[in-house]
Amino acid sequence: MTITNATYLHDYLIEVVFKDGTVRVVDLENFFKSSHLKLVRKFYPLELFKQFRIEDGVLCWGDNECDINPWNIYEGKYDVKKEYNYPTEARQSIAAESETYKYKNKNHTHN
Repeated sequence: MTITNATYLHDYLIEVVFKDGTVRVVDLENFFKSSHLKLVRKFYPLELFKQFRIEDGVLCWGDNECDINPWNIYEGKYDVKKEYNYPTEARQSIAAESETYKYKNKNHTHN
């Protein structure tokens, strides 16, 4: 399983895109905060956490000091918040349409 893109969202949430188009939004706070490995906890401060990169399809921090197996992210082992199988722009469009639909139906009266 290969990661092709990762976007910092906020706090410890990262949106991860896989080669097959699957997207996961993961919350990695517990992973970094609770690790028994000092090398992993080193990246818990947000200013260091935000400095992740993708190297050879793997999400990593530092000079290859810390990485997360992409398969574990794909399988939902890191507090998956949401799961999508289509691009971010499509999700935003669908969400906007959904809100418009709710608004119209909320204000519609049946005779």
